[in-house]
Amino acid sequence: TAPPNPELSLALGRDGLGEAAFGIPAAAALTEMTALLGEPDDDTGWVDPFAISSCAGTVVRRVSWGSLSLLLGDESPFAHGRRHLYGFGYGTVDAAGLGPPGLLTPEGIGLGSAVADLRQAYGEVTVDPGEPGLIDASFYVDDALRGLLTGGEPEDTVTVIFGGQYCA
Repeated sequence: TAPPNPELSLALGRDGLGEAAFGIPAAAALTEMTALLGEPDDDTGWVDPFAISSCAGTVVRRVSWGSLSLLLGDESPFAHGRRHLYGFGYGTVDAAGLGPPGLLTPEGIGLGSAVADLRQAYGEVTVDPGEPGLIDASFYVDDALRGLLTGGEPEDTVTVIFGGQYCA
């Protein structure tokens, strides 16, 4: 496993992950993330979209480093007919403390940020308190940035951040 490169930045952006913009070729995105984070912990390989979720296209792939996952495929609003980066997920509702730690949006929001911080950073963010035991609380900034929360109150916190295209 190659050691991570601390010189590279990795912001959870609305337009990509670090320097890897949504729509860049899959191989380039994987090269950049591996240079920064080392070898991935998990890789689905190229599979049918329904093997992962209900994503568009003919193939998709999820590559993960701890609780950070890249989503790659051949169809999204960012590119058509070629394998490319179209999204990311960071965090998990099931287990705390998975790496890589400390990743933030350009506005300073990360795992553990309070709902009050979301409102300050994004103004018109939509917060859905969910339904305990049935539907996770969530936030929505825009089509390129959303995530999950511990609840809908100002002191509740971010548990997952999704960027780019989301497949449910």
